[in-house]
Amino acid sequence: MSQTTPFDLDGTPSILLGAQAEGSSKVDHLSGNTMDAAEDETFGSLCRPTSMQDLERLSRKIATHLDLIEEAEFDNALVDANLAHRLADALTMLVRDASSLDADGRASLRGALEYFLLTNDGEDDVISPTGLQDDARVVNHVCALLGRSELAVVLV
Repeated sequence: MSQTTPFDLDGTPSILLGAQAEGSSKVDHLSGNTMDAAEDETFGSLCRPTSMQDLERLSRKIATHLDLIEEAEFDNALVDANLAHRLADALTMLVRDASSLDADGRASLRGALEYFLLTNDGEDDVISPTGLQDDARVVNHVCALLGRSELAVVLV
């Protein structure tokens, strides 16, 4: 599939469009977790052209989101703050190394960051005991996409 720009007309990274066009599933090859259609749609809508400065700005919001999740864990012991921290660590490492990413890679990383920062995405992160598992599937997908599968979070 030949494209002249890294983004389709709607701003979706062409690397994602290529995977969708070829019918490949969004699977993290380490854990076998697959993003469902709703996760894929939300993630895709969050992937858009971005700069290193945008990624760094978004990554500074991670600590605030972790605070929110930790506070929720006090009220609901089923909220998985440990998983939130592991996801935050993976995203922080990806942002730290993002200067070598092309436009598609930066857009995908932005999508993962923004997905993680959403509280009420596929499952509400601060209410549902499985609220961060969709976030993990998105982050794991981006880790694999960027060739950083070693940062993928194993879901148990």
